[in-house]
Amino acid sequence: MLIRVLSSSEGEIISEVVLEDHDPTLAALYHAASKLLLDVEIIDGPRITCPTVRARGQDPARATYFIPQGWDLTDALDELPAAFTDARPEAARNLRLIDRAKKDSEGKIDHALDVVAMLILDTDDPEGVYDEVLGLFGEDRAYGVTVDAPAAAA
Repeated sequence: MLIRVLSSSEGEIISEVVLEDHDPTLAALYHAASKLLLDVEIIDGPRITCPTVRARGQDPARATYFIPQGWDLTDALDELPAAFTDARPEAARNLRLIDRAKKDSEGKIDHALDVVAMLILDTDDPEGVYDEVLGLFGEDRAYGVTVDAPAAAA
């Protein structure tokens, strides 16, 4: 978690965490959470009784997956998608749309779609991300028109 916070403060996004030489279930849990840009914290206390995703501060894009001490990690891994959807339903909906697009494109643009997914997770602004990406191609989503590309300087 500390490395992710430090990297984020420097404008870098860590999109995947892989733990080596750890319990396979723990490694799988951290890996799955990292793909959603979530930190993982196993806590002891009465406030968290089941695995839950909570934002840190006012920024929903900076969130932690809290797991109660003693909770079975396999169950926590199974609960992750639902906990993420509860905390960030719009992001989860857009990630499902991106997964469907990846299947429809038969792998041809997977990398580009992965970048869009990371931007949505990092900004928590799907519409802004789509507008920005389409703007790169000269498309204006608001009006459905093509914007002329600027002429190249001679």
